[in-house]
Amino acid sequence: MRQSTLEQHAVIKSDEPISQPEQDHLFRTTPARVLADDLRNLDPATGVVVGILGPWGSGKTSFINLIRHELDNSPQYPVLDFNPWLFSDTDELVQRFFSELAEQLRLKSDKFNTMADKLEHYGDVLAPLQVLPVVGAWVGRASGSIQAVKKLRGKGQGGVASLRKDIDNGLRELQSPIVVVVDDVDRLQSNEIRDVFKLVRLTANFPNMIYLVAFDRTRVETALAEDGLPGREYLEKIVQITFDLPAVPDSAIRAQVAQAIFETLNSLEDAGRLDTNLWPDVFEEIIRPLIRHMRDVRRYAASLRSTVNSLDGRIELVDVLALEAIRVFLPDAFLIMFQSQAALTTPSDNSDFSRRQDEKFARIVNQLLDATDTDRPVIDATIRRIFPHALRHVPNSYGFGESLSNLIRNRRIAHPDLLSFYFERVAGRSLRSFWNAEHVLTLMNNSEDMVKRLQEIDPSEWSEIIHSLESFEGEYPLDAVVPGSVVLLNLINQMPKKEREIFNFFDEEMVVTRVVLRLLRRLESTAAVAAALEEALPSVITISDKFRLVSIVGHQEHVGHKLVDEEASERLERQIRELVRQALPEDLALERDLNRLLTFTKSNSGPDEGHVTLPTSGSLACAILKGSLSEVRSQGMGTRAVTTEKVLNWDGLLNLVNEEATVREIVDWCKSTAELDPELSLALELAEKYLSGWRPERW
Repeated sequence: MRQSTLEQHAVIKSDEPISQPEQDHLFRTTPARVLADDLRNLDPATGVVVGILGPWGSGKTSFINLIRHELDNSPQYPVLDFNPWLFSDTDELVQRFFSELAEQLRLKSDKFNTMADKLEHYGDVLAPLQVLPVVGAWVGRASGSIQAVKKLRGKGQGGVASLRKDIDNGLRELQSPIVVVVDDVDRLQSNEIRDVFKLVRLTANFPNMIYLVAFDRTRVETALAEDGLPGREYLEKIVQITFDLPAVPDSAIRAQVAQAIFETLNSLEDAGRLDTNLWPDVFEEIIRPLIRHMRDVRRYAASLRSTVNSLDGRIELVDVLALEAIRVFLPDAFLIMFQSQAALTTPSDNSDFSRRQDEKFARIVNQLLDATDTDRPVIDATIRRIFPHALRHVPNSYGFGESLSNLIRNRRIAHPDLLSFYFERVAGRSLRSFWNAEHVLTLMNNSEDMVKRLQEIDPSEWSEIIHSLESFEGEYPLDAVVPGSVVLLNLINQMPKKEREIFNFFDEEMVVTRVVLRLLRRLESTAAVAAALEEALPSVITISDKFRLVSIVGHQEHVGHKLVDEEASERLERQIRELVRQALPEDLALERDLNRLLTFTKSNSGPDEGHVTLPTSGSLACAILKGSLSEVRSQGMGTRAVTTEKVLNWDGLLNLVNEEATVREIVDWCKSTAELDPELSLALELAEKYLSGWRPERW
């Protein structure tokens, strides 16, 4: 990711409020200074309550801290803090309010010790009392209040009224008012909010006391509304002055989001790559609309680090940044996305089955769009920018996404394997194969390094890895054509020969052939291809794979791709036929594609090349019989199940050995050998049936 893609600004690194003006990136220092000056000009003779109003997360605590900083200047006002969120019930709230003020006064200066003692005693007396929102009324809890007053009088301090008078007199003598900050009211439950404002109402008329109460007006008015009395009217009886927090400039939020992302990503060893062409639209249409205030910025940045780090740079960063915004701010929509991965990532193939499936996917996508009313444009943009294959399911929209091979090569989360990896953090086999292929691609110009890397991987995964190499067509280095082709062709004979699995559609020989063909197509001329083959053929181990390589570039109908001219094609094919004639029978018997190789040699040899004589006994004869086995696949109407059946390529076998009598000789000899394997046994059984006149139903 290039640093230039994101603006450079200082960033608030955590969810803690700021405390110094130099940390202010929302341009609130000046209004905080103005409000601090206004507090100094107030007449606090009977106490004042000032409300700092703003929605949750808008930075009220940071703003109060800026005011606190200004009040530290001359003339200095002592600022005391009371956080009601720490205390649960009314009794504790009352008692701790005064004890907290007393303790903080002692810490401010020794000159406040006497006043602190009186406030603490006052709290002890009031703690057992039930506060009611009736001016001048205290209804006692009989036993508690009586005992508290007796205790107070026992100390020679008179009654509650006397103690209150002493506190009033002491506060009036202060050189400057005391500012009491009551914060985090937003976090309280409705009944707790009512208790806090009752407390403020009944204690706010202390002289030289200025309360700064930070709250969300809507939240508090709703909590205070009871018994037919509107919450706003009740609030207006308590709060004399209100100050609405200045709105955060959009430019400040934008800069903070960008820098939070930038610093988070650059703190990681490998965050991955960020497509600068995709980024502006995704930022403006998906991320920015979901971030309302600085607390959202911090929540978002905090979520990014662990997610991006766990993905190890495997997914396009723009996609991750978009989905993380959905996860943090629209969790209901995010849950539907998790449950709807197929609807978001499946491309259309215009088949009947796909059209029926699309009806289901359309319902799912519309459920996702309906997951939120206010943020529907964000979900719409997410589908359009991140999951284009799902755009066809959006009403009045039309679109189609890139091919799956392009998506995975570009690490786009619209690929089903990458979306699954994002949600589960576990890579499936096909995704691991792609990553291995990505690594192998960098080694293809060095056969030793390429072989060494492949040998470190389970051979059962080679075919999937080679298949994944197709995704990089067009990116193969020119100097990888010869060594890459040789290594891949030599792998065919080493790949474990296994039965086709239910969900394994990779034919080892086919996937190698497809990649080798794409490698050879990187060369610009037929002469260059012919030269590459002359260089590669000596290093290809088996005759079958040499023949495969020659067939790819030649002019055989339905096989060759005519990458060399006819003269070169004939010369290369003649070399293959000569190798077959020169090979020892026991070596030919080991060839993987023996029957095709022998048929080609027999059918295409010229008069000057001599005849191919095939034995009716020995390992080569049994290998020819076994090589005639083939597998027929079929699928019934109305089912996805595929059935397989082993048959003999009877016509091909007769073409090789000329007549059934020769087949009988081969069968009789092979039956006599002690080295029968399951495939040879099956071939013998089928050959006996064919010789008896039996033919399969689909003959």
